[in-house]
Amino acid sequence: MFNDYIMKLYNSGIKLTSSREAVLSVFCENFNKHLSAEEVYELAKLKMPSIGVATVYRSINIFVISQLVAKIQFMDKVTRYELLDKNNMHYHLYCEDCGGIIEEPISRIKVLETEISKEVGFQLTAANSCLIGKCQKCLLKKKKR
Repeated sequence: MFNDYIMKLYNSGIKLTSSREAVLSVFCENFNKHLSAEEVYELAKLKMPSIGVATVYRSINIFVISQLVAKIQFMDKVTRYELLDKNNMHYHLYCEDCGGIIEEPISRIKVLETEISKEVGFQLTAANSCLIGKCQKCLLKKKKR
């Protein structure tokens, strides 16, 4: 997996520095996790103690622009990042009570997007990857009260 992302960087004309390699390896090792920039920095620092926080932020920004990493902001207002994988596209179902995140395959929601687009005559060009609500566990807790 790591080598695939290295090739994507190379094909984008972006130089792979040792700092970028450390940051990219953090994302690859934490695949399917939603990391804040601070978390990425702390993990990258374990790999490369001399890495600076500004370097990590710049690397993340380059990865977002290159579409290697997705930038996500949930209701907690913390910007998070996750490695993009064309084979695992998904929406995030964010629980507004507990902050839990459930990943839902994009194919299920695409059907709904298509129906809505046809119904109202709207050409959809983009969609936010986060749906907000309450998870099953929180709903059960409320019922017990």
